Formats: sequence, structure tokens, C-alpha cells
Amino acid sequence: MEINATFLGQAVAFLIFAVICMKYVWPPLLGAIEKRQKEIADGLDSAEKAKKSLELANENAKETIRKARAEAQKSLMKLIRLDLKLLIKHLLKLKKSVRRFLI
Repeated sequence: MEINATFLGQAVAFLIFAVICMKYVWPPLLGAIEKRQKEIADGLDSAEKAKKSLELANENAKETIRKARAEAQKSLMKLIRLDLKLLIKHLLKLKKSVRRFLI
């Protein structure tokens, strides 16, 4: 391989280009990469917090539904007892009426 003026000119041009890139291009690129990495890490942290928050909200919702079902069941049983009492009361009245009618 012959070293001539063209090769030396290209080598010098490449070195000048490399120095300019290292001084003016590389730092902004590294800054942008680091900024993006931080944004991604923050996004992942936020996603993890949101996931935990969602799980907690789901647990709270399940507990609220369970309590609501229990309360509804209590209310329903109360209404059934009340209806049975009213039914018995009316049956007793009907029984008295039938006795009066038959006597």
C-alpha cells in the first residue's frame, strides 16, 4: 500500500471530522440518549406504580362489592321476615273470618 498525498489528505480530513464530531456532535447525542433513558425509566416506574394502584383499587372494589352483597342479603332477609309476618297476620285474619262465616 502506497502512502501518498491523497491518503494523507483523507486521513487528516477524517481526523478533523472525528474531532469535530467528538466535540460538537457526540455530547448532544449522549445528552439526548441519557434523557431518553431517564424518561423510559420514569415511565416504567410510573407504570409499576399505576399497576400497584390498579391492584389496590381492584381489591377495594371487590371488598366494597362483598360488603354491598352482604348488606343486600341482610336487607332481603329482613324483607322476607316482614313479608312472612304480614302473611301470617293476614292468614290469621282469614282464619277468623272463615270461622265466623262457618259458625
